[in-house]
This record gives sequence, C-alpha cells and structure tokens, in this order.
Amino acid sequence: MGAQYTGMGAALRDHHKAYRRTLDEACEVLGADWTDLIYDPARKTELKRQENSQLTVLVTGVAMFRAFLEEQGPRVPFCAGHSLGEYTALCCAGALTLPDAISLVQGRAQLIRRAADDLDGTMMWVVNLDADVVRAACAVAREEGRQVYVSAYDAPRQVAVSGVTDDVTAVARELETRGALVYPLRLEGPYHSPLMRSAASGMAELLSRIPVTEPVVPVLSGVDARPHRGGEHSAELLVRQLVEPVRWLDVQRALVDAAVPRAVEFGPGTVLSFLADKAAPSLYVVPFDRFTGARELSAALHVSEDQYPDVVDRCLRAAVSTRTVVADAPERHRTVLARYRELEELRDRAAFTGEDIDRALGALDELLETKGLAERERVVARHRVLAGRHR
Repeated sequence: MGAQYTGMGAALRDHHKAYRRTLDEACEVLGADWTDLIYDPARKTELKRQENSQLTVLVTGVAMFRAFLEEQGPRVPFCAGHSLGEYTALCCAGALTLPDAISLVQGRAQLIRRAADDLDGTMMWVVNLDADVVRAACAVAREEGRQVYVSAYDAPRQVAVSGVTDDVTAVARELETRGALVYPLRLEGPYHSPLMRSAASGMAELLSRIPVTEPVVPVLSGVDARPHRGGEHSAELLVRQLVEPVRWLDVQRALVDAAVPRAVEFGPGTVLSFLADKAAPSLYVVPFDRFTGARELSAALHVSEDQYPDVVDRCLRAAVSTRTVVADAPERHRTVLARYRELEELRDRAAFTGEDIDRALGALDELLETKGLAERERVVARHRVLAGRHR
C-alpha cells in the first residue's frame, strides 16, 4: 500500500506483449477498461483510494513478472511478497489465477477500509532502534491502556508500529527521546495489528470461497517466513497476515540462508530493494520498475566487463579471509598456495576476458574446497564475489 504512482509500468507496457496481455485480462475480469486509472494524471486522487491502489499494485506486479518470464524463462526458485505483495507472489507462483487474485485483493481492500473507517488509526516506521526496544515500548503503552503494536519487522533496526493515532504518536515521541527516527506512513489504518480483527474475520469467509492451491514454486509467507502449502494452510496465513506483524526481515534472512544470490522486485517502486540493502546485503535485489524492459534488467543481473577487475580482487580477498576448517597438510598447503598465486597472476593482467573470470572463480572454488568448506558455503562465497550477479 502506498507504492502506486501515476504512470507506473508505462515503459514496460510499451515494450512487452505479456505486460499488455495481463492488463487486458484484468480489464476483462473487471468488465471495464480501468487502465486510465494508472496512466491518467487527472485520476491521481482516485488511484490513491484503497480499493484502486491495491488492485493496480497487484496487476502491475503480476504484469511485470510475466514480462520478465517472457524474456528470461521460468527460472524462479522462490517468491515472496510484503503485505499485499504476498497475493502477487501467490499469483506469480501459480497458487492463484489472476481473476481469483483480483477478487481476493478487491475484497481485502474493502474489508480493511471498513475496519479502518471505524478506527482512528495509523502506521509509522521507526528507524535506528532495535526491535526489542520498540516492542517493549509498545508493551508498556498497552499496559497503560494504549493501543499500539509492532506491525512489521523490515530490517535489523527498522520496524513499523500500528495503532490508534494518538497512541502511536505518543509512543513515537517517547522513542524519539531514545534516538529513534520516526516516519509516518501514508496509511490511514492500524494495519497488521489486532485492531484489524473484523477484517480478518471477513477475509476468512472470502478465502473459504476462493481457495489457494499449492504454489508451483515456494512462496514464503510474511507471517512466519515459511512456504505456503496451499489450501487451509494458505488461507490461515492470509487471515493471520491482517492481525499479525509482517516478518519481512525473516523472509529476507530465509532467502539468504537458502543461498539465494539475487532477487527481482516486481511492482511499483523500490522499497523492497531499499530494505534488502539494510537487512540482507549479500542478497542483490534489482527493482524491475527502474528498467524499460526485461533485456535491460537482464543486463543488470549479469557481471559486465568493467566489473571483471573487482571480481578478481574479491576472489583474492575471499581466498585470504576464509579460514581453513580441516587439518592442515603439506599437499593442502601447496594446493591453496598454487591457487592463490594463480589469482594473483590474474589480478596483475592489464585486461580481462570472460575466460579469465571463469578461471578465477574456479581457482577460488578449489582453494575453498581444499580449506574444507562445504559446497553450500562455496556457493555462497561465489555469490558474494559476483555481488549476486550471474556470470
């Protein structure tokens, strides 16, 4: 919510048939051509309305994903989405058809708006304090009769709080005295908190009529950072999502633990890429919204020739900084030294070719294997050397 903007995805619409087909499919589902809502500046106020913003963000994200697949092919090991984005992820992973995703998101938007209309609520980002400190402050406030909750864990020192506006403001002021930076979000509701119970009840009924099937690829839930299993399990997670905090930090850490080197942010804006820089620096996240087409995005995901010297330098640094985890032996020492000298020789070259980079990566892998690193650890080291890009 809040990521939508007039003109989002316009360049991709012009460059990709799959993008245009997705918009056409959404129009057919809705029984009207509503795309002016996205592209007409005169309708900016309408676009901000809950039902419209959530619908357009969903369709834009799915259209971007399909445009990406049109160029890249189905090579996606995981999907995940923050809050509303979880519906986009489920649709992209085949757990929801676009018509069903639209119906669920429309119903969800109506339910949370009605719940929010009955409350004077808001959300704020709290930055520069540990989550435990913010959670404790909210707990103390609730003991005093206030209604305020941690509603999202986005980065190691960045969380969101939700609740009654006056209560959130009071806690925010108290946290500022402890060094927090507080940023009001453009939302008029205490989302992802127990105050949204009425919306959760309505969502459960809606999900009983529109089932979520098992995803084709794993979709990590924002509730517990574990994969959706479809059916009642996914329905329960999507209901809990409305009243429990978004654990996006855990989702990012799960991707890192799974040795995922790179991710693409599908949808308007770059918020998730921004959060990944703070929460999971080894995860290279590229926002599709910055590119005019999938080919340009693909180029950004690959190591370019001007980055070759940095790759060789990072190979050397990884070779030096990685400790040996097996008993040393003369033959192991000779192999490590030989591979290190090979990397030094490559570094001192005046120019590099792709073959040189492959050779450097191979030398590093053999060196790390000789030092006793398991395959998964070597894969992670390679990802870091390449800064998450493809070779």
